[in-house]
Amino acid sequence: SESSEVSESTPLHSRKVFLDTEAFVALGLNFEHPALKSFSELCATGKLVHITTSVVEREVASITAKLGQARR
Repeated sequence: SESSEVSESTPLHSRKVFLDTEAFVALGLNFEHPALKSFSELCATGKLVHITTSVVEREVASITAKLGQARR
């Protein structure tokens, strides 16, 4: 029986990865979260390429700023 799980030996179809705003929100906008740190390291070594848009950048910045104001 064939497993649908992806293993480390499964080749990627693309090294380009898009993270929507919801991915950051789901991690509590914690940029030190292990998943984001690991993703960042994979991008820094060229194993993955982070694709983003100005819309996602604005949304994340806006939400982060609002959270910062709410914590004051």
